Amino acid sequence: MVIKDLRGLPTVAVVFVALVRIAAAAAAAGDLEDGVAAYERGDYQAAIEAWMPLADADHPDALFNMGQLYRMGKGVARDPVMAEYFYRRAAELGHVSAQGNLGTLYYFGFDDSPRVAAALRWWQKAARAGDARSQYMLGLLYYNGKHLPRDTVRAYAWIRKAAIAGLPEAVAAEKKLIRALSVKELAAGNELVPRVHELPVETDFASADSAVMAQNASTPGNGAESPAANPVAAGDQALSGYYVQLGAVSSAAGADAAGKRLVDTFGPLMADKDLRVEEAILEDGRRVYRLLLGAFDSRPAAVTRCARIQEADGDCFVVRR
Repeated sequence: MVIKDLRGLPTVAVVFVALVRIAAAAAAAGDLEDGVAAYERGDYQAAIEAWMPLADADHPDALFNMGQLYRMGKGVARDPVMAEYFYRRAAELGHVSAQGNLGTLYYFGFDDSPRVAAALRWWQKAARAGDARSQYMLGLLYYNGKHLPRDTVRAYAWIRKAAIAGLPEAVAAEKKLIRALSVKELAAGNELVPRVHELPVETDFASADSAVMAQNASTPGNGAESPAANPVAAGDQALSGYYVQLGAVSSAAGADAAGKRLVDTFGPLMADKDLRVEEAILEDGRRVYRLLLGAFDSRPAAVTRCARIQEADGDCFVVRR
């Protein structure tokens, strides 16, 4: 699949950033490097065995690498939903390559792609953090007026920024833009390059980085009676298995209120599981209350449920306890 070239820029093939080796080189954990060595000799099961414990512990590079395996279908069945899960966890932890790949996955990787709002949200994050391919993609969309208002000045600024970083496609596109744009547009684009990442986003994206995701789940449901899934304190019963985390709030009362809003909004997607509250103390001493739906017998089952909640405009991710 490609983004069509509507106005003379090069056609963009689907290219994901592949940083398995680089991710390992930057990591302190020997297990991550062992996984890379296994990957490079084609022993994908050994790579998975090395990376999965780190991924369960929220190691960004391991999460990214697992996303790569599921996207490519190496050692596991190719599964864009599982790739999304691992990329998203890494992206939420600030992994820039995962942010860029997640945007590309949303735009190209699913049967119902492009998922435009999600793709643009993550490309924006990655581009602002310096990911050249995401910068190039935004430049192309701005130039073509595809999903974003056509803006030749901003298009040139993003593509110029990616070209400065050495991305070959951006270098080629910049040459075409120099021939296609006016002197005034080029001058304005060059002036914008150092601060293009500071400009506000036109599209009203749902926040993927909210510290209190459950606060966004306040829209009433369709009026149908929903099961009364009362939050249960984690101390009442030990948590074990896979859970879909739907939010985190700063008080027990807030957790109870958020839980009721979640049931009102997503009741049919929650009816067969318990909504639990897990109390935790963060490293900085703050106390948080996490809303967890589960337990699920397997990670794929939890990921599938989270994907359905996201399709209903919810926000979530999968955790293991």
